[in-house]
Parts: sequence; C-alpha cells; structure tokens
Amino acid sequence: MTALVARTSASRPHDWLIRQLPSGMLGGDFFVRFVSLFQEEAQTLLDHADGLEYLADVKLAPAPMVRYLAQWIGAPPIDPAIDEARQRALVLAMASALARRGTLESLRIMVEAWTDSPVEIEESGGVFGLGQAPAAAPWLRLRVSSTGRLRPQSLVELVRDEVPAHVHLEVLVAGEQVWATPGFGVVSGTEGLQ
Repeated sequence: MTALVARTSASRPHDWLIRQLPSGMLGGDFFVRFVSLFQEEAQTLLDHADGLEYLADVKLAPAPMVRYLAQWIGAPPIDPAIDEARQRALVLAMASALARRGTLESLRIMVEAWTDSPVEIEESGGVFGLGQAPAAAPWLRLRVSSTGRLRPQSLVELVRDEVPAHVHLEVLVAGEQVWATPGFGVVSGTEGLQ
C-alpha cells in the first residue's frame, strides 16, 4: 500500500471504493482524488439507504417528509408554518382515521384533529330490517366551534370527502351554517332545528 493510500485511509476509515483501484493506480494522486469524488457521492447514497426505513415513520421523519406522507393518505395540505409536533399529530390522526374510514368515528377523528375543536355529529343512519329503512334520504349534520387552521371551505371539503355522496349534509361552525346540501332541512325533516 502506498503512503498516499495509507494517509487517505487514516483520514477516511471507509475508503471502500479507493481500495478497489488496481495497485498501479494507487500511486497516482489524480486517480485517488478522482475516485474519492465518486466514493463521497456513493457514501451519501449509502448513508441515506441506511436510514430509508425511518423516512416513512412519522415520529422520526424530517418535517418535509411528514407533509409528503400526509399527501399519501389523502390529508389536506399541511402548512409548513405549523410546528413539527402538530404536523406529526395531524398525520398520525389521519392515519388512525383511515383505518376506520366510512364510520362516524373516522369523521370525528379527522375533524377534531384539524380543528382542535370537539365535534358534534347528528345523523339519520342506522341498521334497519329489510323494508324497514326510512323513506327519507339519509342526512348528517356536523357542528364544530372553530375551523382551527382550516379555511371553512377546506373543512367542508374534508367532510364531503368522508361522507357518502348520497347523504345530505350540513356543516355548522360556531352555530353558523357554512355549507349544506340544497334543501337539507326539508330532506332531513329538521327545518327550524339549529
């Protein structure tokens, strides 16, 4: 081993690529420096590969990756200005709700996570025997005291994505109707109730 390789190996313990050069090239400073550029780049890739399993862990991933993971599960875009702990909590809540998708519990988890507000849900659903289901269209009324960091329209979009299309819907924020299926009160039989 030449003095140059010995010196390089002492300063860099992982000269795996340089050590693969033929012995004739190890004596040339140019070849060692040239290959070390590729080794440095490859080592960066290897270091990232070692941490790959942690990139999809919401508790450990860097904040930009957490926001990207939110997109994978259909969450609304997360504002980077929100503190990292809150971003992680939102993605974890959305993932938890995803496992229960299509249920009132899923809807409650999502809306409470995004609004930081308790959710009240009234609905006409139920389990009915054959031929015993009500003739009226199914309906759901969702109440929250605040939209949190969401715009009212974003809250409506979140809820509409979770409620089946045939269900008539009303969304109330702090007692004010922000969205309703046309004719909601007539369909649900709740005219005048607020």
